Amino acid sequence: MLSKAQKANDISSLCTGPYSGLALDWQYAVAGIPYPYLLYLRDTGDHGMLLPPEYIEPTGAEVLEGIKAMAGDLTKSMKRGRRRP
Repeated sequence: MLSKAQKANDISSLCTGPYSGLALDWQYAVAGIPYPYLLYLRDTGDHGMLLPPEYIEPTGAEVLEGIKAMAGDLTKSMKRGRRRP
């Protein structure tokens, strides 16, 4: 589970870090999607698409909290009139 500090990375760190070249870059730079996003789930590659049952509920809770935080940030940004981060 990530700490709050680790979750606070902004989108620019995703686009220039070790994950550059992902669909996220294309969404932002080519398609012009103003708020692209990428969800990371808690599996570290050990289980692939077959997440063990005991991980499903906490993973869902983490994703929900992340989406709520993103929606809150987008709302604030739109109220300030910003279109792109």
